[in-house]
Amino acid sequence: MGPPSPSEEEEESLEPTRDGPAACTFEQILDAIGHFGAYQKRVYLALCSLTVPSAWYTLSQVFLCALPDYHCKVQADEISLFPGITNMSEERLWNITVPQDSSRLGKYSWSECHQYDIAQVNLSFSPEEWADPASNNYSLVPCQSWYYDKSVYFSTVATEWDLVCERKWMRQLDTAFFMAGCLVGSSPLGWLSDRFGRRKVILLGSLLLSLLTLGTALSPGFEFFIATRFLVGLLSLGIFNVTYTLGMEFVGPTQKRVPGVLLTLSFILGHVLLTGLAYWVKGWRMIQLTIALVSMASVLCCCILPESARWLILQGRAAEATAIVRKAARVNRAALPAAITLIGSPSHKHPGSEEQKRTALDLLRKPNLRRNTVVLCINWFSICCAYYGLLLNTQNLAGNLYINFLLMGLCEVPAQVGLALLLDRIKRKSLLLASQLLGGGACLAAACFAWHEMGWPTVGSCLAGQFLISSSFTCILLYTVEILPTAVRSTGVGLCNTFGRLGCIACPWVIFMADAWKPAPFVLFGTMATGASLLVLRLPETLGRKLPETLEDGEKL
Repeated sequence: MGPPSPSEEEEESLEPTRDGPAACTFEQILDAIGHFGAYQKRVYLALCSLTVPSAWYTLSQVFLCALPDYHCKVQADEISLFPGITNMSEERLWNITVPQDSSRLGKYSWSECHQYDIAQVNLSFSPEEWADPASNNYSLVPCQSWYYDKSVYFSTVATEWDLVCERKWMRQLDTAFFMAGCLVGSSPLGWLSDRFGRRKVILLGSLLLSLLTLGTALSPGFEFFIATRFLVGLLSLGIFNVTYTLGMEFVGPTQKRVPGVLLTLSFILGHVLLTGLAYWVKGWRMIQLTIALVSMASVLCCCILPESARWLILQGRAAEATAIVRKAARVNRAALPAAITLIGSPSHKHPGSEEQKRTALDLLRKPNLRRNTVVLCINWFSICCAYYGLLLNTQNLAGNLYINFLLMGLCEVPAQVGLALLLDRIKRKSLLLASQLLGGGACLAAACFAWHEMGWPTVGSCLAGQFLISSSFTCILLYTVEILPTAVRSTGVGLCNTFGRLGCIACPWVIFMADAWKPAPFVLFGTMATGASLLVLRLPETLGRKLPETLEDGEKL
């Protein structure tokens, strides 16, 4: 059921009075021109074109740092062959110089990290030993060079800079530094958008993101690559949040769910398109170059974006806001009075009031608010860690990486659509508890299947887990907004987002544990999700209740 229509007094306020133009709020303007008309759809089309590259920035590390099959490589010119032996095949050379063992993927092949001591091979070679070199007691030494299978990836960050064996852990730095950038940059960009406007931050930030991605594609070394990825993370999440805010500020109260659904679906579209991009462009530098060029094109398309009329009103720039409103009315085929004066809503009349000066510490002063805040932060950490962890762990699954990654994105579509249909019918607590508890169970099931090396059942369990954890992600965002009072809502959501980013920073190191024991990531994701879901029982129900305004309202919820 939508909000009530404007009262007769509100409708009359859109008409000029004897004393001058009609004074009206932006909410009243939206009631007159439409809550989600053609103009708002045009704005959202531009915003969604920016969200697609946002998915590429966030998820591309699945392919950038992918590690194909590899093993030690010894070149023919590194050893002195026994007299009379010429034209030795590469495979025969490896049989002599590299021992065989079980690889990280369970295949029996040449060793990934050790080779025979070349000096000993040179000294002891004889024709009789060619057939069975392993019978010799050659000592093993670390590899100096590697052979990489190029059937799946032409080149990756891992293959270009040999991030294998003792350096394998460095592959996780891409995700860790990117997410650390997201953690650091989100709040400052929000402040900049409040200070200088949504449009400027979105356009300039998106252009800078494109240039940084171009710099990533041209990285001369791994350290430079990591630095640019940190800077990309610094901007990407903050710009996404400002994009979401700008969209919300153009939508009426009857369509408040539209921004989240549209931007989430465009993010999923970016996920799907990234699969095709990585499949056809198998080199990591070309992937980054393509992302940079497409991002620049999307910035040009978004030059049509208007500034937020709400923000302009709050800044006292009513004339600019009026021009935007009149253009929206023309596009939506709605009529407005010839003379209007836009004013702020009553909630913005006293920016210096006590409620406007609240900080994150106020969330911890009262027992119920403190409990709710702690439970929300734990759930944000768990959900973000599991959500991104399942996506980034795709490479460790059986089957084709591209198909698995594509399915991980497609399974989120029914999750988001189904959740949109259920949000007004099922209690928030029940939805979050069920989706996260079942998602944790799916991860634990994947751990059992991975332990018994059952390929496709493991993939199926991961898809089920992604479906459910994705639902939890959307639900926790809405639940957080409804639990925290208006006085500290932005601060509280920022705090929860901080814990979510910490979960994202932790997830690559959880995935790294799969090198020691394959089921380990699934066990940790499942345990965290299950434990966090049980804490949801301590949260209040918010369905059908008014949003809390003051700290006292939040304490009584």
